[in-house]
Amino acid sequence: MMKKNSSPDFFSLAKSLNKEKNETMQVKYIMSRNLITIQPNEPLSKASNMMKSEGIRHLPVIDEHGFLLGMLSDRDIKLASITIKNDGEKSEHYIYGHSTVQEFMTSPVHKVKESESIEKITRDMLESKVSCFVVEDEQEKTIGIITTEDLLIFLLDVLGQEKSVLSKLLSAFKIS
Repeated sequence: MMKKNSSPDFFSLAKSLNKEKNETMQVKYIMSRNLITIQPNEPLSKASNMMKSEGIRHLPVIDEHGFLLGMLSDRDIKLASITIKNDGEKSEHYIYGHSTVQEFMTSPVHKVKESESIEKITRDMLESKVSCFVVEDEQEKTIGIITTEDLLIFLLDVLGQEKSVLSKLLSAFKIS
């Protein structure tokens, strides 16, 4: 009968790796910091064009003083399009030319602190069915956003690292 390797060193190492990982898995390490924003009085067509040209799906809506008013997503723009198509007298071209960002943005905005754990905000996104949170520093200043795309990129990175760490641990303790 083969004896299992239950070396305390293996468990200590695994435990310390897990503690270190939990301390560094904060929103601030994976959020998007370079915000592209729009003002509420801008035409919806401008917002749509900005999203397409920048390859983004969320635009924080700010006033002239930089105060966060809301969030406009690609889903909000699609909703505007559907709303227009159901109104027999207005064409999609009309709505994009005459509707403003403020008419279709979401407010209030979901906010999280940069020090929040990635696990917590992932759970919060799933529960609230929201794909983007605004990230604030401890002084409540908007410093970025975190999206489901950021979380998926992080997941891919973690999965790659987990395989590498596990392989090194198994090799170090000659477990196969």
